[in-house]
Amino acid sequence: MDTGNENKEGNQDRDFADKTEDFLTDKAKKVKRSEAFGKISGLLNQVEDFMEEQSEKFQSGETGAKLEALKGKAEEQAEEFWKKARDAGRKFGDQVDESIDKIKGKKDRTNYQNGGGI
Repeated sequence: MDTGNENKEGNQDRDFADKTEDFLTDKAKKVKRSEAFGKISGLLNQVEDFMEEQSEKFQSGETGAKLEALKGKAEEQAEEFWKKARDAGRKFGDQVDESIDKIKGKKDRTNYQNGGGI
């Protein structure tokens, strides 16, 4: 077994990994120092502040009251939808039953006309 090549390849892999880590660390530092990163960080802070403010409003009841009103409307609309869906399902079921009855009726009449359906 030639462990010399294996050690050499292992050392090359470690060197490559170290160089890659150094490169990525350097690039991350440059990005953090960039103007764009500063702007994005500021924007994210504004978003965070906005979310905290909205959360406080919700907890104080302003938004909660609005959501309760929306919930009531949504429940009414859902109930109306289910009534319509139930009625449509019944109509469809009736149509299927009628179609089945017609098919059976035709088949029965055919059986009588053919003398037993042959």
